[in-house]
Amino acid sequence: MKQLQNGTASVLEQLPKYSEWIYNALCFIIIILIVFFHSYKLDKIPLGLFFDESTIGVHASNLTLTGLDAYNGEIPLFFKSDADYDSPILIYTTAAFFKLFGVSEFTLRLPNVLFFSIALLLTFLLTLKIYGNNKLLLIYFLVAFGFLPQFFTLSRLSFEVISQLAAISGAFLCIWWTFHEQSHSKINKYGKAIITGFLIGISTYTYSTANLLSVLLMGSLIAFYFNYKNLKVLAILTVSYLVTLIPYGIFSISNPGALTSRFQNISFIFESIPLIEKMRTFLENY
Repeated sequence: MKQLQNGTASVLEQLPKYSEWIYNALCFIIIILIVFFHSYKLDKIPLGLFFDESTIGVHASNLTLTGLDAYNGEIPLFFKSDADYDSPILIYTTAAFFKLFGVSEFTLRLPNVLFFSIALLLTFLLTLKIYGNNKLLLIYFLVAFGFLPQFFTLSRLSFEVISQLAAISGAFLCIWWTFHEQSHSKINKYGKAIITGFLIGISTYTYSTANLLSVLLMGSLIAFYFNYKNLKVLAILTVSYLVTLIPYGIFSISNPGALTSRFQNISFIFESIPLIEKMRTFLENY
């Protein structure tokens, strides 16, 4: 009886170690399944390329072969397309993949799986920071984020918006590090602020909607965290953000209206209708 009790006690002592091992193994299996399903038959599902995918592929392949874009522009910041200008982050990443693995439909879409995986990892780290003791919630996060139908659309097609998701995921994680984690040195805290501002600024080069959303995010940060203790951190973060936007500003001045032409073409704001009608349309759509 005494030997049985000792054996039972030994098993109970090992249970936390076993549960931790099972939890880690389960997380690993879920991540492997997520990456597998997001990349399975990437060149065939969906079949054929959309117009935007073809445009990105042409720009990226031309960069790989000649160093020029489809309009013979040399290392452009934004890429001229049929209707507007395409953002550079995904195109340059795709060009790098073409250089490494060759030009194909699979390698055209593969960078989107990479950006999705980066967003998954960074958001998981943020969730871990906030809810680290709640293992069930972390498992739920992996399943929800990994198999959300909308993310399959973004990760299996060569669309620019997936790179915006990765940049903003990194920005949110850095915001948490900057304002919610204790730093033992001011240099460390200021360094986090620089990285945060940089990532918010970089998001401007990922997708057209980030032109507005990055400004709104910066405004929200200043509104939420404004106090005497955070003044220096917010100032450093803002300067880092503005420095990142210098190339964007130079391009906008050199090419007036280039980055807003599509918005002007599709927005009801520029239509000749009464202001009340515009406000009603906005509220209905919102």
